[in-house]
Amino acid sequence: MEYYTAVLLAVLFVAVYSGTQRDFLQECKKQFPGAEPKDIQLYSASNDTKCFLHCYFEKKGIMTGHTAHEDTVMKFINPDGRRKFIDENKWRKDVRNCVTISKRDCVCDTAHVYYLCVLESISRNEKVQRNNSTT
Repeated sequence: MEYYTAVLLAVLFVAVYSGTQRDFLQECKKQFPGAEPKDIQLYSASNDTKCFLHCYFEKKGIMTGHTAHEDTVMKFINPDGRRKFIDENKWRKDVRNCVTISKRDCVCDTAHVYYLCVLESISRNEKVQRNNSTT
């Protein structure tokens, strides 16, 4: 699971550091100065960190309030189609299920639980491509 956490965090934060993405990051960080983005993958993340995540998701169009937008999530996680899943339909169903099970009273908690659920779904369903070539 650590591999998938690193990959998703890399996608999240490498994308963030370019142009408008950087502006989104800075704006959300100003709103939630206590946020620790490196702690997003922790179940015990601070409220500021969870709200930072929700802020970013809203700015990227991934969420509106408590609602995650499945197609946007799919494009965000697999923008170029390089990721391969054991069963694409099962993975999409898992992501849809994450929307249902992640709803909480606080939108920040919803975003965080949704993120963790999608992260777990990736780790269960992604085909890990190994380099089998010999040198």
